[in-house]
Amino acid sequence: MRTSAFLVRVPHAHYRTFGVQCVAMRDSMMLWCGAVPDDTGENEAPPPGDTDTDAHAAAEAGAEARAPTDMAGAATEPASERACAAPAGRLGRDWSVAMTLPAAGTRASTTGTCLYRVDGEAALPMAQRLAAATGLAQLYLSLDLPPALCVGGLVPLAPEDARALQALELGLKDVCARMQRYTHA
Repeated sequence: MRTSAFLVRVPHAHYRTFGVQCVAMRDSMMLWCGAVPDDTGENEAPPPGDTDTDAHAAAEAGAEARAPTDMAGAATEPASERACAAPAGRLGRDWSVAMTLPAAGTRASTTGTCLYRVDGEAALPMAQRLAAATGLAQLYLSLDLPPALCVGGLVPLAPEDARALQALELGLKDVCARMQRYTHA
């Protein structure tokens, strides 16, 4: 089992930084994601003895610690000690699990269920897409999103909010890719 914390930065006027805590287990992964203050992780190195040695080495490289920004504007980077020290938020605000079903063909299908939902419906489809992209047997996703980014009801998201949610999903996909090697142990 391996655990690491990351920061995902998205293009949004009010919610630019999200903290991600990832626990990688054999053939499964648990992700928690919630908004954190924008200044979290600025100019800080990860703590000594960080559980993610690649993140620690990248942070020691200075400016190279930031991941390149992808087309949607999301950037993923290892979280600092201050970002990991006092996590705030709710574990199960929008919590789902997705399972990849073995397929005889080239594409595996996914199924999933909502474990707990307060006011959003983003975790289940996002977990299913992440599970399909990674091929993990199980992917648990808990989102603690600000109300402006919550999907649900008949009112569509504002374009800026939709772009931020899409960039957040791309950032989570990057976190999964970085942590996936620990699921084969």
